[in-house]
Amino acid sequence: MVKATLAIGMLLGALASANAATAATAAATDFAFSANSTSLYGGSHGRNLRAQGGIGAIRASFTYAGRNAGNMAGSYGRVTQLAGCAKQTVWLNSPVGPLSEEVSMVFRGPMDINNIAVYDGTSGTFNRVSSYSRYGGQPENLTFMNNKNIDYSGQNRHGPQGFASADGLTSVSSPTKFGGWLREATTPDAIGAGPGLQTGAEINIMTGRPCQWGDCTGFHSSNDYHGWGGSRKVFVTEVKMPWGSRPNQPAIWMLNAQIMHSGQYGCNCRGMGGVGGCGELDIAEVIETNAARNKVTTHYYFYDGSVPVGYDNFANRPIDRTVTYVTVIDDRNGGLVKVLELDSFDFSQTQLSAD
Repeated sequence: MVKATLAIGMLLGALASANAATAATAAATDFAFSANSTSLYGGSHGRNLRAQGGIGAIRASFTYAGRNAGNMAGSYGRVTQLAGCAKQTVWLNSPVGPLSEEVSMVFRGPMDINNIAVYDGTSGTFNRVSSYSRYGGQPENLTFMNNKNIDYSGQNRHGPQGFASADGLTSVSSPTKFGGWLREATTPDAIGAGPGLQTGAEINIMTGRPCQWGDCTGFHSSNDYHGWGGSRKVFVTEVKMPWGSRPNQPAIWMLNAQIMHSGQYGCNCRGMGGVGGCGELDIAEVIETNAARNKVTTHYYFYDGSVPVGYDNFANRPIDRTVTYVTVIDDRNGGLVKVLELDSFDFSQTQLSAD
């Protein structure tokens, strides 16, 4: 068994010499990883500190801090009813902005997804609370959803969220383990056809806890699930973004869970464009303005959009290899939202140290 701790900030100096342009945006943080299980790197005492922590090399990173992390008072329109898209103005003041509320993570193809882990730091230590392994057993406290459960009654009884099929293309009647592959669009010229047709297939993840007795924030119905709440949490994903045809724009992004409940592409609390409302964090997105489709971008949209922050094409797209994206949300020290790209990560870790 290994008991080792590695601070992310210790690695940023090495990153700076290898990739100064990216490292200039990556401020050191006191967040650390702790390996409390056998490392994937084996048992040799001669391995380096990076391997002892169960972490590969940092390839790229981007940091949102202070106001850029959402540390300011702000408001958004919380959906209370789908009929007429009724909203109520609510105010927040958290060091990490609306990412302090429950969130979901969304994936768009073409993409291979091998592993997902979510860590909650509410108690001080970051404990793993959810996980998925493509080649392992059933997901732990993690539900795969999509927007294919359309309410055709005209009664606005629920939003479009439903359990995703194994390929993410259809809605099914019970929670189903995702198969690991999101395909490219099949009819990219079909304007308005949606994910899987005009764009790559999409899924989003929620916890395994359904919304019951009105315990989810904002509009929700019996087919909705809780997201991951709290202002200290870490999301880790191992993915590959192989080359597609058109539009060839895979992406990973984070949304306030309320957006999924009312409608990701309809009535929601997000707002439009730079007006982020209840929050959107683009973690690794291939954007349309990158004609070569060879880079990924990060942006954070929140509240009235008066703090437009992010970095176009901050890292290479992982076309022929898997990489691990780590998204850190931490309300300490004035607020921190951080995206890192790692060579690898030991997904058997059940705890991450906050020392």
